[in-house]
Amino acid sequence: MADLGPYDESVPHPAPRAELARRFADLRARRAERARPVDLGAVRELIVVVTSSRGGSSLLGELLRRHAGLLHFPAELNPYVAIAQLDRERDRRQVLADELALAIGQPEAHPGPGYADEVAWRLLAQWPDLELGDAARFVGDRTDGLGAQPGLSVIAAVRAEHPEVELSRYDVPGAGLGDRVLKAAGPTAETVIEMTPFVLPRPWQRATPAEVALLPLLLSTPRMTYRLPLVRALFPNARIRLLHLTRNPAGATNGLIDGWLSSGFFSTPVPTPLNISGYSDRFPEWGTRWWCYEVPPDWASLTDRPLAEVCAAQWRSAHTTAFELPEERLRIAYEDLVGPDEQRQALAERLAAWIGLDPGPLAELLVRGLPPVMATRAPRPGRWREREDELLPVLIDDETLALAERLGHPPDPSQWG
Repeated sequence: MADLGPYDESVPHPAPRAELARRFADLRARRAERARPVDLGAVRELIVVVTSSRGGSSLLGELLRRHAGLLHFPAELNPYVAIAQLDRERDRRQVLADELALAIGQPEAHPGPGYADEVAWRLLAQWPDLELGDAARFVGDRTDGLGAQPGLSVIAAVRAEHPEVELSRYDVPGAGLGDRVLKAAGPTAETVIEMTPFVLPRPWQRATPAEVALLPLLLSTPRMTYRLPLVRALFPNARIRLLHLTRNPAGATNGLIDGWLSSGFFSTPVPTPLNISGYSDRFPEWGTRWWCYEVPPDWASLTDRPLAEVCAAQWRSAHTTAFELPEERLRIAYEDLVGPDEQRQALAERLAAWIGLDPGPLAELLVRGLPPVMATRAPRPGRWREREDELLPVLIDDETLALAERLGHPPDPSQWG
């Protein structure tokens, strides 16, 4: 049986759960009956965003999902990898491929006939320990009766029966932004398939064979930076290019600290007790077991380091790994993605030319922007300076400053936004 590659074989994952694996297998079979799975071997053009967490990949991915000239996954890819790890007796790479083949597509304006199955998958990934029964009853007989925000309507229906499904665990403006740091809480389940904050179940149209042959497929998940060998194996006939998304080390590291101190972004329990000062001592109920965000290959050397140092190491590891990848790439900056309109316009023109898209719709998307995506606090330039005394000691070493300069950021921290 094919494994998932060197990265996933070397880092911790949630413990296997064969019964949960079977439930996902049943869902795969049901979803495959409704619409033809995508042939991964037919994908000809693949664009992989490589970056660290808190680098802007969620915002970039959500913006680009609104462009009709690209194919996507509904959200990040980590849940599909977690599902593949649930039963070690199965061919994990085949399970992963089967999950991906059911998810490639584009957003749909209104829920279609398969929406109930997509809702069932998303709820099982988010609340694997809850017995929610048939998800169709949360959708109802008429999907057009769910209103302008069907995902919110579905979660409201779930909460009516299961109040433990907290809306603050979802990436919904006003439902948690600003209080995730103040009202920290542990993981929602021992087996994390989808990290919090959760995405709402969205209407989704699976790609047709013609679309797969014609349109580029975008992967916008930071952990895929470590999984390029796996990506190459899953998409053997695709030309793979990298979109290297950078953010200054202080802004990214500060965002990572916010996430570690929030009620979200738990990825997996680890086998070595954590003694991360500023985290493990602050949250003894979960802070000695649970890792947040991606687990870098050298995670075991960080288990007794201060939180700021751990987060700086996560930033460095991801971008150092990205530089080691041989694929053609375009480097873009998060600061341009959220900057003034003229910066966004220029970024849209660069992106469109490189991907091969019509620049007009892309410029409109980037300039108009979106509310914060997967944020713990509202973005603000220079917000990291609130932690300047904590951050600068772990960011002004020669390695970090050299990497920042290589990524196109000033080597002088006073110039970081």
